[in-house]
Order: sequence, then structure tokens, then C-alpha cells
Amino acid sequence: PPDPTSGPKEGTVDATISMTSTVCTELSTNSVDFGNGRFGQTDVAGNPDIEVSNCGLDPVALFARGTDATAPGASWDLVDDTSTCADTLGVDAYHLRLVDSETLDDTWGLGLTNTLLQSVDVGAVGSYGPRIDTACSGSSGAGQQMSMQIVFTATASEP
Repeated sequence: PPDPTSGPKEGTVDATISMTSTVCTELSTNSVDFGNGRFGQTDVAGNPDIEVSNCGLDPVALFARGTDATAPGASWDLVDDTSTCADTLGVDAYHLRLVDSETLDDTWGLGLTNTLLQSVDVGAVGSYGPRIDTACSGSSGAGQQMSMQIVFTATASEP
């Protein structure tokens, strides 16, 4: 193959990008409070629930992911598994989940990569209750306010 440093140093690329639908979602809140907790608590509900409205022209596939939790001098790793403090969760690790607030039947564990929640029809609202399992005893962050995020992403889905 030719040497990648040889040849023209500049050029142009013509590209056409077309969107077949408009994706639009609105969140009901930008902050959720889990209150003051202890190490090793499970299934602590956050307040308020998060409502995601589809304000677009097509149904959307709704995804969510979480982030690690941090505070000055402390960090918890978000893990998406079934480990508990009684077995293999260990210190400085925690869980985040979303529960379908309408039916309480569906629960989605959040990791650092997107998890498909469900399809949300045009004009519909999905309501999700955030849940947390705090890090185990011996973890960093005692007496501090830990900060993390739940990130929602929507993509157009077939009607």
C-alpha cells in the first residue's frame, strides 16, 4: 500500500445527512434525591420519579445508563450485577435501577452502557422510579453527598 503520508494533503468530502424522523423527549426532573442513607442499604427509592415524555413524531426506543458516584476524595463504581454486600459486591461499588412506576413489574439494572428500557409511543409518558443499593460498609464517602447521573437516550423506533 502507498505510504499514508504521501499524496494530497487536503481535499473535500460531500456528504448528505437526512433524518427520517424527529426524536424528542422531555424529562420531568433534573434531580433525584435518595436521602441520607447508610452503607449497605438496598432498594432505596429516589424522589421524585422520573417521567420521560415523547414529544416527537414517532415512537422512540428509550435507553438509560448510569455513572460512577463521586464525592471529594471518594468514588463508587456502578456495577450491573446481582452481587450484594453479603457476597461479592465489596467496597466502593453500588447499584442503580429504574422501576416502571406504573406497573412495578419491570425493573432495569443500569450499567455504564445503555440499557433498553422500552418503547414510548408518540405523546406517551414513561414513568420510572429510581432505586439505589448503597456501597457496603468500609466504602469511601462516609458523611459525604455522593453524586451520580442517570442518562437517558432515545432513538427513533418503528411504529
